Order: sequence, then C-alpha cells, then structure tokens
Amino acid sequence: MNVLQKIKFSYPRSLEDLLQDVASLHESASGSATPPSLIMVDGLEGYLRRPGVSGGLQQAEQSSAAHVSALLYDTAAFLTQTLEERAVSLAPVGS
Repeated sequence: MNVLQKIKFSYPRSLEDLLQDVASLHESASGSATPPSLIMVDGLEGYLRRPGVSGGLQQAEQSSAAHVSALLYDTAAFLTQTLEERAVSLAPVGS
C-alpha cells in the first residue's frame, strides 16, 4: 500500500469538534488500529478566535489555546509510547 494512501484528513467544524477528534485518538490507539505517527493541526488560530474579534487572543481564547495545547501534548506523548511499545512487541527476538 502506498504510504500516501494512509493519510487521513479531518476537518472539524468547531473547537469542540477538534478537541473531540484529538481526544478520540486515545481510544483508537488503544484498540487494534494503528495509531498515527504524525498529527498536524492547520489553522489552529481559526478555532481559537471568536467571531468579530481582531488583534491578540482574549482570555477565553488563551484558555482554549492552553486546553488544545495540553491535549495535543498529552495525545502525542500517549501515541509515541503506544508506537514504541508496539515496535518492541513486534521486534524479532534475538538469540
């Protein structure tokens, strides 16, 4: 299978949908599905900005940014550990 065929794109409509999609990666990786080795979030500022607000991030937006950042960090750490554990379990046993 071509590596590019394994790419999955997701387009959450809201910040809540983005958070749900990222959080669901824990569940999918805990099952038999192969966890992703890369997560990219494009246009994150678009999820954080409130309509009609320009300039710097407001306090609520800063809180949302911190929440998303923490969830992405935790998910990346979890997926890294999961991928490493699977690599060890699949490694051939040496003599």
